[in-house]
Amino acid sequence: MSVKLSVLIENRTLSPQLQCENGFSAFVEAGGHRILFDTGDSGAFLQNARAMGVDLSQTEAVVLSHAHFDHSRGFLAWREDCPAPEAPLYIHRYFFIPKYWDQEVSYYYVGNAFGQEWINEKKVPCAMVSRAVHSLFEGAPIYLLSGFERVCPFEQPDPTALMMLGGEYRTDDFREEMALAIDDGEGLVVLSGCSHCGPVNICESARRRLGKPVRAFVGGTHLVACDEERARQTVEWFAASGISFVGVCHCTGEEGLARFAAGCPRSRALASGSVLDL
Repeated sequence: MSVKLSVLIENRTLSPQLQCENGFSAFVEAGGHRILFDTGDSGAFLQNARAMGVDLSQTEAVVLSHAHFDHSRGFLAWREDCPAPEAPLYIHRYFFIPKYWDQEVSYYYVGNAFGQEWINEKKVPCAMVSRAVHSLFEGAPIYLLSGFERVCPFEQPDPTALMMLGGEYRTDDFREEMALAIDDGEGLVVLSGCSHCGPVNICESARRRLGKPVRAFVGGTHLVACDEERARQTVEWFAASGISFVGVCHCTGEEGLARFAAGCPRSRALASGSVLDL
């Protein structure tokens, strides 16, 4: 099975004709299916898709990887002038837990711009994912993964990332985070939005649950929020992992991108306009 991935919005851009922003959105074509994975912050991914010749009217599913605004707020623009109104939205059952960043002097809201009421009001076809492995299309080896086990010792939760649960601010465990995994016959292609649960944990969960090696990883790694030691260990893990392609972007950060470029020969920094045939 061939897998084509088009980066519709990212922090950087390959062309002045394409917009960039602190956010992420990608269009995935695999096995005759088409998936919009994340929607960025502003809705600029829609203009970029047109400029790139990506036909979003063919979208069969919209997946929001987690509940931060820079991955989900663009969904408001998607519904305003929806290219594929029948395409269901896939979110995790814990998607609507409020999210904050601890800024020491205040808690800054970084969660969704819409809630369950808006979903109902706009009559958005919506599927709540609750299983650790969710088959996205009947008969196709395309899966949503969630509930990632934290088996990697250096991928610990970020204490500045908070969720409001039971009326209290708690360290966010990102229980709603989902990744897309595609079995192309040779191995797994794994797409992650931010990898708040850790890119190593996500890849290891995919390998164990689906019984196949990960041959390609694409997405954010959240090294922008990590210390130097964790960043070093992450790059070293990917360099030694045997994963044949590592496409990194978004929350990897400029220093993280430089580390991958220097320490992982099979890696590539992505931007708005990047197109991958995996």
